[in-house]
Amino acid sequence: MPERIDLISLQSTWATSPTVVVSVDPASLEGEIVVDTEFVKGRKKISLHSDDIAEWAEVLEALDGEETGSWMEAAGRTVLTIEWDDEYDYLWVTIEDRVGSMATVRVQVGPDEYWLDDQFNRLARFREASPKLSS
Repeated sequence: MPERIDLISLQSTWATSPTVVVSVDPASLEGEIVVDTEFVKGRKKISLHSDDIAEWAEVLEALDGEETGSWMEAAGRTVLTIEWDDEYDYLWVTIEDRVGSMATVRVQVGPDEYWLDDQFNRLARFREASPKLSS
């Protein structure tokens, strides 16, 4: 089995820690989205393209500007949306499976203050490890 890298890892600092992780094999760009809370646990296989990695960088830039970011919005894909909560210091993370289950999960994540830097670092490490992105 190919080694996956956690391209995205959103974890709360709360005692009841919801997590959203996107693990992807940098060689094949195959992976999965994993949601884990006390109430909901789920996995969704995904297949990425190099354009998706560029789009994730754009989402991070939007989030850095305190805007909402949605990833993989093309028709027939699983969409991950991250929204700032303006009133409190947490994020709303929504995963919408537009194919297969047609289910939507929305979780509240209270990350630490360095979460966005961590996501940019994960993206940089993923780009370095992926032969499909080295051109």
